Amino acid sequence: MPLRVVQISDTHLFADPEGELLEVRTRTGTEVVINHVRSEVGDFDLLIISGDLVHEEGDAYQQLVELFGDWLPLCRVIPGNHDKRKPLDEAFPESLSPLEGRVVFEQKLGTWQLIGLDTLKAGHVEGEIDPPQWEWLEGLLAENPDHPTAIFMHHPAVLIGSGWLDQLGLVESDRFQQLVKDSPQVKLVSAGHVHQESSVMIGNVPAYTLPAASVQFAVGTDEFAIGMESPGYRLFDLDDDGSFTTQVVRVTVP
Repeated sequence: MPLRVVQISDTHLFADPEGELLEVRTRTGTEVVINHVRSEVGDFDLLIISGDLVHEEGDAYQQLVELFGDWLPLCRVIPGNHDKRKPLDEAFPESLSPLEGRVVFEQKLGTWQLIGLDTLKAGHVEGEIDPPQWEWLEGLLAENPDHPTAIFMHHPAVLIGSGWLDQLGLVESDRFQQLVKDSPQVKLVSAGHVHQESSVMIGNVPAYTLPAASVQFAVGTDEFAIGMESPGYRLFDLDDDGSFTTQVVRVTVP
């Protein structure tokens, strides 16, 4: 039976539950997404929250802790550009970051190795991977060549065809793409940040993004624009042989 991973991203919660981003109450979409996973997905093996859990306010992490509840042991978190590392790490100690001063994860799940990267570049919208993290990532891939691997991050390392967003991804995208191409065990990469779903290839490896659990950004625009799509999340079903299926699930906001 495949292993099931749920990915949620860009909840952008505020300390005030009524807080709004771009005139949208972010907790509304977050609650609807979480409730849909609870009612429709059934059992899963891991829940990955891929950045921008809060919108600058460290106190807001407690809302997610309460919403996830009994799921907390299954949660793995990585930061986005709006997150605060220390309060994020403190709010989700079960995520077990192995790097001092960075919020990353490495999880063996069946035959799979799941890696979460910290691409937060303090004070910037775009992302980066710092030297200790490059060393850690390259070491994991070198040590586990026979484990099919999925890499999760906040900032995409690919262009998604949106002019303004494509300037705000991972700074070292060329280096990351080369590492993926040189690592045949990497089967997929999935990122948040862009508040929309996409699929682009890095060599033979699909690189995905997913909808936000809060506000959506319009697809294919050169200038900033809000999208009218519903919030959503992404599911991955991972087979032991390294194959997988994925789907985006959109939810209706009342």
